[in-house]
Amino acid sequence: MRSGGMILGDFVRISAEISEGKTPLDEVLARYGTTKSAWVAARAAIDAMEHEFQLEQAALAEHSEEITACADWIKRQRPIASYNVRHTSYGYKHSVERWFDERGGPHLYVANGSFIAAALGLGFEAKLDHPRSPNVHFKFSERTVKALLPTPHAHECAA
Repeated sequence: MRSGGMILGDFVRISAEISEGKTPLDEVLARYGTTKSAWVAARAAIDAMEHEFQLEQAALAEHSEEITACADWIKRQRPIASYNVRHTSYGYKHSVERWFDERGGPHLYVANGSFIAAALGLGFEAKLDHPRSPNVHFKFSERTVKALLPTPHAHECAA
């Protein structure tokens, strides 16, 4: 028995052997140095992870319009080698909202997480703004970011 329970590779191999049905479960588990209780615990943990994944997938689907709008904006960004630390995902998400408004669509709220999900999904790397922050930096060219910055709202121009 390994300390800390069963490793994933063993779980996969044991599952394959058990599905063949040629060897009794206890014998297969003994060969891998584990017990039936460890097997049951591992199976329960994997079932819980699969359930959590399905819930997260459903939640993500609820934000598909936001993610699509973000992806449209992000596709217009030129990637660069270093992180642009002048802006964070939080600022970008506001830019997407205004950019979407200016294109004539109905107002669309964009969550910070939706922006991050879209950028990661498009292959951009992220770096935390600071360890306790939910905001991240991306490797977007400052020139393309500025080109897509929306015009300020009237209340933002009043000085």
